[in-house]
Amino acid sequence: MLAAAREVANPVAFAILIIIVGLPLFSLQGLEGKMFKPMAFNISFAMAGSLILALTLIPVLAALVLKPKEEKDTWLVAFLKTRLRHGADVGACPPQARAGHRCREP
Repeated sequence: MLAAAREVANPVAFAILIIIVGLPLFSLQGLEGKMFKPMAFNISFAMAGSLILALTLIPVLAALVLKPKEEKDTWLVAFLKTRLRHGADVGACPPQARAGHRCREP
């Protein structure tokens, strides 16, 4: 859990920073205030709501939905791993070994 909290710390800090940057919109008066205050409220409520969801509901849903299970490669990944491993072995051999001689393992 602590590792997950550390991973979320930077995005949460930046979300709070974005909310703080938008705060000067609330200080506008006159025509500008009438135009931009609804947008400032909308952005602030959306960011605060997403922050609350990111810290409460989303981890709970992830724990319920994402059950740990055994990982295995798909047929495409397994095929590519064998081909790439063979290519890496050939590329690691000296030129005389690629000329027909078998490359020795170190």
